Amino acid sequence: MKKIFLLAFIFIGLGCTSSDNENGDDTNIDVVDNGSCTKPDGLQVVDITSNSARFAWGDGNGSQLFNIEYGPRGFSIGNGTRISVNTVFKDITGLSSTTEYDFYVRTNCGGNTYSGWAGPQSFVTN
Repeated sequence: MKKIFLLAFIFIGLGCTSSDNENGDDTNIDVVDNGSCTKPDGLQVVDITSNSARFAWGDGNGSQLFNIEYGPRGFSIGNGTRISVNTVFKDITGLSSTTEYDFYVRTNCGGNTYSGWAGPQSFVTN
């Protein structure tokens, strides 16, 4: 009886996993730290042309890594273009002329720990 119970336990245990996606890979889980990992501040868009703009922001965490997400004005986070940078500014190219955009930025405070998203900061290309 003990062998049957042990085999059933092993079988059930192997079949039960915790995962956040179909591939069984939970490395994409983001942890939002609203305490010591503060949002970037002072979002700005400068040097706007017909197809480019410079995004800039302040950082009170002393971080060296950030995620930017941008897209058409009113887009939902997760549906824009997301990039990672290691500076407090980023020149974005390939934008459409006379188009309204929003951008958001968050701090990577190490590993999969992030601040909340700051933004949106809106702008219109020339």
